[in-house]
Parts: sequence; structure tokens; C-alpha cells
Amino acid sequence: MLQTLYRKLIPQTLRSKIYQWRTSNEVSLPKYDCPICKSEQIVFNDFGSPARKNVMCTTCGSLERNRALWLFLNDETNIFTENITLLHVAPEKIFFDKFNQQENLIYIYGNKFEKGFENLYPEGTRSLDITDLKDFEDNSIDAVICSHVLEHVPEDAKAMKQFLRVLKPNGWAVLLVPIDYNRETTYEDWSITSEEERKKHFGQEDHVRWYGRDYPNKLEEAGFDVTIYDTEKELSTEIQEKYRLVDEKIYFCVKPN
Repeated sequence: MLQTLYRKLIPQTLRSKIYQWRTSNEVSLPKYDCPICKSEQIVFNDFGSPARKNVMCTTCGSLERNRALWLFLNDETNIFTENITLLHVAPEKIFFDKFNQQENLIYIYGNKFEKGFENLYPEGTRSLDITDLKDFEDNSIDAVICSHVLEHVPEDAKAMKQFLRVLKPNGWAVLLVPIDYNRETTYEDWSITSEEERKKHFGQEDHVRWYGRDYPNKLEEAGFDVTIYDTEKELSTEIQEKYRLVDEKIYFCVKPN
């Protein structure tokens, strides 16, 4: 009925133009992929404060840094190809769900338990103090992933050295932190203790520092050999647009043999 009225009331030439307009706009709509959950989407959600446009996967919730890390782990590490022991600190759910199903991994995951929230962590989660990994022997872990945790830890250098200690020779760690690349050196001020002031100075109420461009130096001082993987240089423009990536630097830390 509606189709008949449409054909009667709208001239053929105009119907053709409408069809062409709809078709051309449908084809030109942007399409993005999430490499983690393998979903295809027209747009991603906005996220952050202030909001970053079109950055969060609407299916799994991944952000730019998550997708960049996933691509790096696939392309540059042995995490999907060899039998290894992985220590994952404060695991993101999108990664936890994947790693926990991998038969090639001895997957150890832990977090700093907050009082009253112990039952909210996934079954098997270990209580971890990354400045004192006393339950782990020297040279016992093949790989460590710790993303956006060290900025919460007052004794971050101690944590870095603990990761080095538990890694096997030639073992690797990906230790990601928020970095202000306008800062030459890391900014800390231990007189700043209130949540309001920490958010003002460090970007978030539970952060204790802003890392600067000296971050890889800190990792090297802990004893690591550090390689910087820059997504903007390593990945094509097409790939960056397809997965909605930003210029993310991944610090790949290897324990010397």
C-alpha cells in the first residue's frame, strides 16, 4: 500500500535520485573493527572526561590503548603461540576473558584487594602487592602485563624491580602508564594527598604522579632492556583508522639474559 502510494506520488526521476542518495550515503558511512571482539561497527562510543569522540567499542568496551595492545601482543610477542606463564596485574575484563580460555597459557592474575570488594574479583584472583611479590620465586614467570597501575603506586621503582626479579631471563613485560609527553620528567609531589588536588595535578583522584618522557629511563634503571613500539610508526594509516587507534607508545621490557 505505502509502496504503491510512493510510486504514484513521487516521480520516477525523483525516486531515482532518492535511491542514489541513500545508496551513496550508506556506502560512505564509516565502518570500524574491534580486533579483540571481532565486531564491526559504524561508530564507537565516546569516553573519558573530557569525552574522547568515537573511541569505545560498543560490544566489548575496549578503548584505543586496549586495541593497540592487543594488536601488539598478536604481532610482536609469543603470548598466543608458545606455552608460557603469564602474570596479569589488574586484568581488564576484555583481556581476562580471552587469556583465561587459552590452553597455551598458565594464566596467573591478581589485584590489590580493596576491603569489602573481595568477592567481586573473578574466581582465582590473587591478592597482589606488586612492590613485594613474595609468593613468586625468582625467574619463574615468562611474561607480565601491567597496564595503567604504576601511576597508583607510590613505590613504583620497587614494583618495576619486582617484575624484573620474577621474570625468567629473556622474559618480557608490558608496563603501560599514562604519560604527559609535554613533560620532560615525571611529576611527583608527596605533599599532595587529597583526591581533589590529585585530580588537579595528576589527572585522576587516585593517581600519585604524572609520568613524563623519562618513563623508559625509569624502566631501564630497574634493569630492563626497553624497546618502544610506536603505533603511529609501526601501523599503516588504514589500520589505525580501521581500529580507531591513537598514537600509542608501548614499552616492551625484556629481562637481560
